[in-house]
Amino acid sequence: MSDSEQVVLEDNALAQVVYGHNDCNLRALEEQIGVELRARGNRIRVQGTDLEAKLDKRVLLDLSEKAPAGIEIKEENV
Repeated sequence: MSDSEQVVLEDNALAQVVYGHNDCNLRALEEQIGVELRARGNRIRVQGTDLEAKLDKRVLLDLSEKAPAGIEIKEENV
């Protein structure tokens, strides 16, 4: 069964940090968790099974909390 979650980040600047260079962090999450991500501005739609979508949403929210603290988010850390 497919489920959809939406993540809304604080602003576009934060979104750029979370997404990574050329959205590399989003691509890594898609591969590792098995979800489909659609980013538009500071909004991300997460499509996958219920568990995958909820897990990916949690990871994205965790990354968004680390970014303002000055922690650089790299693809290998996702």
